[in-house]
Amino acid sequence: MNTATISRVLLISTLLSGSVNAATEQAVSSAEQRLFITPHLTNTGAANVLRYTYVRRGSVADGFTDGVTLALGGKVAPDRREAQVHFLSGERAFSLPESGAVSGNPVILSFLERDVREMQRLTKGQANYFRKRVRMALADTATVNDIAIEVDGKTLPAWRISLTPYLQDPMRGRFEKYAGKSYEFVLSDQVPGWIYEMRTTIRDAAGAPLVEEVMRYQGSEP
Repeated sequence: MNTATISRVLLISTLLSGSVNAATEQAVSSAEQRLFITPHLTNTGAANVLRYTYVRRGSVADGFTDGVTLALGGKVAPDRREAQVHFLSGERAFSLPESGAVSGNPVILSFLERDVREMQRLTKGQANYFRKRVRMALADTATVNDIAIEVDGKTLPAWRISLTPYLQDPMRGRFEKYAGKSYEFVLSDQVPGWIYEMRTTIRDAAGAPLVEEVMRYQGSEP
């Protein structure tokens, strides 16, 4: 991992840990607040494991179905727990430095960091450039909408955060095929760990998905 990657990982890890001052909190957007500042793990109760499915599909993708696990340890503070992410398996397994005691859900960071490295692989561009574009979109152009989701037969209130970080990118000509890539994050304070779904989609000119990757909450275990 290069210096730029480490710096970004540490920055977002700080946000996930809740180690930000009031001035920082006031500066962030609604999307950033929900993704990086909210103490997602305070509603996990007695759960020790949160499970998610991960599916990749699309006309130009090698499809697969896999899983993501968030193993939770004891509380370090009222709003923090020890946490360890197991992101995908086998040759697809992806890991970051252990997050330790956090208040935010660290699967968010794993999802985003894996995504920018995948963009780097697909385009031969620089991961740090894609990180910057996603960060700027979350700060400036992301939309947050109230929605409802169905979990275990119950209708729950939720928020959908949507962004297209490369659509207005002045450098999009270098990766035009991926410039319309969209990101969606669905969160609910009634889902343990808050994360219900995270999705990225690259579509063709007709709107059909070329590549779509979806991570969705499946349940919790004691």
